[in-house]
Amino acid sequence: MKGIVLILVAIAFGIVLLNVVDDGDDAPASSGGDKKTTTTESAQNSTTTTKAPATLTPHNEIKIQVLNGGNVQGAAGAMTDQLKGKGYTDAADAADAADREGNVVACIAGLEREAAELATLVGSAEVLPAFPDPAPDTMAEGVECLVILGSPKAGDESTATTTG
Repeated sequence: MKGIVLILVAIAFGIVLLNVVDDGDDAPASSGGDKKTTTTESAQNSTTTTKAPATLTPHNEIKIQVLNGGNVQGAAGAMTDQLKGKGYTDAADAADAADREGNVVACIAGLEREAAELATLVGSAEVLPAFPDPAPDTMAEGVECLVILGSPKAGDESTATTTG
């Protein structure tokens, strides 16, 4: 009988210890971004914690510039107008860049998720891992995200320098 009582006490102690030590967050750790945490308690004293995903910087707060590194005249201006229509209202004048194949997007450190979203809006754009250093000569001052439209890559008809 003492053995059963000892086992029950050990199990109860283990449950209490796990509840005290475990923060209830089984999700893997993530990097960066603000997180809003909401905690609610029910009548049974259980606690539920939800973390809201970090929000992207609003389009109108990011200074962008589109450069034309392809062979379609006016492509950068047309893409700038399209992006302004998507809320990127702080856009420097379009300009030319050195010839290149394919479209790329690069943003300053801390705007990596915004770069991915911008690349999706541009279409068929590769996200560069770092902002160009040195920056293109024709890049305007204070640009936080840069789009360079290039000629289609060989064998890739989906790379478009303009859409719509």
